[in-house]
Amino acid sequence: MKKQKRLRAFGMRRVRALFRIISFERGEDHEEKVLRVFAERTPDVPEWFRSIRKGTMKQDFNKGIDFVIETDVGKIFLQVKSSRHFAKEFRRGQAEGRYSGYIAVVVLDDDSITDQQVRARILSRLSLVRNVFVERRHLAVSEGS
Repeated sequence: MKKQKRLRAFGMRRVRALFRIISFERGEDHEEKVLRVFAERTPDVPEWFRSIRKGTMKQDFNKGIDFVIETDVGKIFLQVKSSRHFAKEFRRGQAEGRYSGYIAVVVLDDDSITDQQVRARILSRLSLVRNVFVERRHLAVSEGS
């Protein structure tokens, strides 16, 4: 009986490990897709969006930053998640203070998502964050007057 339980536990650990590997690879695929869709400037990319680059290894592992986007109001950090579950976990970590600063989160949970949909989803999220930065800047200027 004990042997069966150990074997079952071992089997479940292997299954979880395989799911982590698949999830990691899926995330890598989505990150490559993000870089690809922004490789060329298209008419739907706003002027305030200047460039995108992958976060450094340190930024990714220590701060959860997959991408650094240069904009007219400064850098916006982005985390791309391949499932709503992991996005929720990441946001919980943000709320608990595991990640410093604000990091926008975008979920790309559909493998058949088109390049245009990826670009639109990311630009929509970045636009919201940028608007907050712009409002804060206006408040700071008006309070200083």
